[in-house]
Amino acid sequence: LAEDLRRFENVLKSFFTFCCCFFSTSEPPEFTAMSSFSDKSKATASDFLSATKKGFFRTTQKIKQSLGKAEQTIDISYNQEVDRFRAHYKAVKRINKNSIKLLECYRDLSVAQANVAEDFYNLYESKHALYNAALKTQDTMKFVDNARIQLDEQMRKDFVDPTSKYLGQFKDIKNRIAANEVRRIDMDRYNEDLRSLQKNSVGHKIPMAETKYKIAKANYTALNTELLRDMPALYEDRDKFFDPCMATYVTATAEYHRQSAKTTADAISVIAHIDRGMVHDHPRVVVSTELSAVHHLVTAVNEDGYVVRTPQPQPPSSPPPLSNHHNWADLSSFLLSNVFSPPQPCACLKEMLSPDWPLENA
Repeated sequence: LAEDLRRFENVLKSFFTFCCCFFSTSEPPEFTAMSSFSDKSKATASDFLSATKKGFFRTTQKIKQSLGKAEQTIDISYNQEVDRFRAHYKAVKRINKNSIKLLECYRDLSVAQANVAEDFYNLYESKHALYNAALKTQDTMKFVDNARIQLDEQMRKDFVDPTSKYLGQFKDIKNRIAANEVRRIDMDRYNEDLRSLQKNSVGHKIPMAETKYKIAKANYTALNTELLRDMPALYEDRDKFFDPCMATYVTATAEYHRQSAKTTADAISVIAHIDRGMVHDHPRVVVSTELSAVHHLVTAVNEDGYVVRTPQPQPPSSPPPLSNHHNWADLSSFLLSNVFSPPQPCACLKEMLSPDWPLENA
């Protein structure tokens, strides 16, 4: 694989050398009349070819280093700082994202509260005792939303926006880390070329190779040193920056809930007399499924005028059968409606059909 890479690299070097020479020479006679092909266009094409050539050589060097076919400069302390920076960057992006999401959730909550208050208002007629209470609840939700707006403004001003701006430093460091990696690869590549020339005693090319290596090393060292200073400094700066942000978060949310609780408490007095537990014992007002006429058809009338009903097949979602009735009140209603028509229970059955008669005595 290394031999194939060297062959391919030599072929591509020849191709790029030809292209660079072509674009750097004067225009051929047949191109003289083409004024649109200006010097600027030639320079742009030449720069593109040069960048493509460098990109190929860098990629080749990186592959060779990953395969262990070329030496690689390793800075352990730098790599540790890069790992810590990436973890820190991830945490800051996360808190910025979640703070924005929090404000969106508060907004959605406020909209939902206003919608529920409006739904209650629409349920009551103007003559109902709780009509004014429903109207007051609507006004209460408006005050709650005003408190939410104050929370949103303070959080964005003193927390979200500064954090978004603070992330700009992380983006700069991220880009510089990528640039430093490119400089490291160039330095290793030029160092490898220099060693190869020195080994093969190609004297006339060694000075140029030495110059390229020294320049690449100086560029790498400068940026690497800068990052080794900036990455720890940015990490240590986290407390000074996020302490005010946390104070804003705690203060703003506490004030929002305080105003919301105070505003909502004013509406509680209107409904304080209502037993909220009644909703669990609320009786059914619609005819039960067993007694519904949808399941019983009149098929004939006998001599005594008694209606004869024919039960219809129960749907899959029908209620439990007669044996599963839980009290005598339900059982009596079922018997009187489905067995006796008109109802004519015997005396003993009337006595047994008392709602207080325990079912287990059956």
